[in-house]
Amino acid sequence: MACASFTIAEDSAKTLHKVVQTALDMVATNLHSLMERPLVIESTSSSIMSSEQISQAIQGKFIHLHGQFDKEMAGTVRIFSPLADSLAFAGYLRMLPDEVVGQNCKAGEWSDDDDEAMKEVGNVLFSALDEVFSGATTKNSNIRIDNIEPVEFKLKSEPMDIEPETYVVSEFSCKVADFDANQAWLLIPLEAAEELNGTPLEFAEASCGTIDDDIEDAPVRGELVAYLNDVNIQRTVRRACRRSGLSFNKRPRNEVPNPAAHNGKIVLLEIDADSGKRFDWCKRLKISNQEVHVVILLLRPNKLMVATAFKAKADCIVGWPIEETLLAEKLSLVFEAAQT
Repeated sequence: MACASFTIAEDSAKTLHKVVQTALDMVATNLHSLMERPLVIESTSSSIMSSEQISQAIQGKFIHLHGQFDKEMAGTVRIFSPLADSLAFAGYLRMLPDEVVGQNCKAGEWSDDDDEAMKEVGNVLFSALDEVFSGATTKNSNIRIDNIEPVEFKLKSEPMDIEPETYVVSEFSCKVADFDANQAWLLIPLEAAEELNGTPLEFAEASCGTIDDDIEDAPVRGELVAYLNDVNIQRTVRRACRRSGLSFNKRPRNEVPNPAAHNGKIVLLEIDADSGKRFDWCKRLKISNQEVHVVILLLRPNKLMVATAFKAKADCIVGWPIEETLLAEKLSLVFEAAQT
């Protein structure tokens, strides 16, 4: 399963960002009135992510709230509220003393009473989203809460069985009363997000690749087998390997990867619009040998390429250009996930 996501180009999503922040502001206002406690919610970033990404990108314990569009827009809107924040929401709604709410948040135990209270919080959340979304488009959204349940995501969690396949994932910070701020997540189906935005969403062009400062090599702990053509990409990947403790093994241009030869290794496949057969390489590697870990690096990614990459079941998907420090971080995550 893939561990990466694709940042949305700011210029292509200005309207969507305003809609999301307006919705979060309304959520904060309404929950503040309900709980009579300070609440600050701020949007931080948005990415395009497949449903298989979510259990890898979102780590920790959450309460998963989901609501259905049931009018002219389709799909499921999802909110992943950190367990600690959810316990605070539920506790204040139940009119528990501050001390008890703090103890419950620290203990991290979710009860049936919390569940009932959080459903009311969910009604407030989705009512606010519905009002803002309906005002942002000519279509009637009519979001109604469907269900809530506790979930926990670990590094190698199985992908969630949720539809549709692709979401706009907006990360936001949430600070309840005097508690520490936590990161929460709002998921909007891609098609619905583009309706709210009024135009298609585009991928961001990352600032390019390599950093010229000298770097200290990390101790070698694994091997990356690279199927690369572009010289600039090779240099960035090689330096990212040095940072993440992976030896760099560049393979011949026309070689087809052999699953048996790469047991326990990370295989990186450079793929552009003209090398689609490499998606098949990824599928064959993953089907033939579960001990091979595949990273797909997409050149000038478009939506079709990203969708195809998700279906190829790569362990990680990144777009080019990418900062070498970020690539090193992604490679480290793949390696560490393979060890657990």
